[in-house]
Amino acid sequence: MPASKLRGNLEAPSVSNLSLVKGKEVWRIVGAEYGENLWRSLENNREGLFLFTRLTNLLKRMVFGEERHEELYKILEDAFLALQTKKSKEDLLALELVLVSRLLHQLGYFKLKEEYVSFLEEDINKIKSEDVLAKQRLLITEINRALKESHL
Repeated sequence: MPASKLRGNLEAPSVSNLSLVKGKEVWRIVGAEYGENLWRSLENNREGLFLFTRLTNLLKRMVFGEERHEELYKILEDAFLALQTKKSKEDLLALELVLVSRLLHQLGYFKLKEEYVSFLEEDINKIKSEDVLAKQRLLITEINRALKESHL
């Protein structure tokens, strides 16, 4: 890609608009419009950047194929926006528990239970860290169970 005319618009990790064409074996990028660089946006929130990296790595492990999945994109978008304001260790831990639970739920591995259903459905900015951390042990147990069941 060093010789690509589009390389300036493909800086990772960024939110960009891409135009793709399916070739015989791979997708080819035929157009790119630069968006927002996530590293630059989170440069003052190192722990938040690490959290976002863990989320994307989890998704890379668990998502296969080429299907559109708007709910997963929305979870990542919510994560990025929430990380603009959440910086304390407690807030980041609570946010990570909620986001991982949401990702696993969307992928079909996380069962809804009355104790934490609000964390999966409520606006991410309305969820209080204290409420999540009160259910921390339960959420971690469910996340670990879901990851074990996924066999990944």
